Amino acid sequence: MANLKLKNPSGGSLNLVSADGASDLTVTFPAATGTAMIGSGVGAWTAYTPTVSSAGGSFTTASASGSYQLIGKLCIVSLTVNITTVGESASGAILATLPFTSAGRIQIGGYGMEVNSTGNMLKGYIPSSSTQLQITTYSNGSTIGAGYQTILTVVYETA
Repeated sequence: MANLKLKNPSGGSLNLVSADGASDLTVTFPAATGTAMIGSGVGAWTAYTPTVSSAGGSFTTASASGSYQLIGKLCIVSLTVNITTVGESASGAILATLPFTSAGRIQIGGYGMEVNSTGNMLKGYIPSSSTQLQITTYSNGSTIGAGYQTILTVVYETA
């Protein structure tokens, strides 16, 4: 799909009209020079490797992979956590690092699922001014188990 470019140095309005002739959308823009783009002006996803731990104790073997897209101060993160071996002490929430510090307020903006064993629905909790995501089940239960694979997407405001 090609981008749509509009040029009108004197400003004004643009009506986008449906095939049946009804006016669906009017875009008004100020006088300016240059070209405005409507379309896929957002950058590509960027890979990052989250550090994972547990709220209580530690894993014997766990890994994570992720990617993010930054749109202004909005950050969309998609990550996967694989727990191979829990060990004796890991418990509670999975903790995963975020690519950017969150804004100065608490945010709950994630959803996901444990896909290998339980099928539990998950949520993401981000404390204010934090680089850490806390992953629990929808009812605040633990998401930790040998062989568990957690897939989560979270959207949050960066600082």
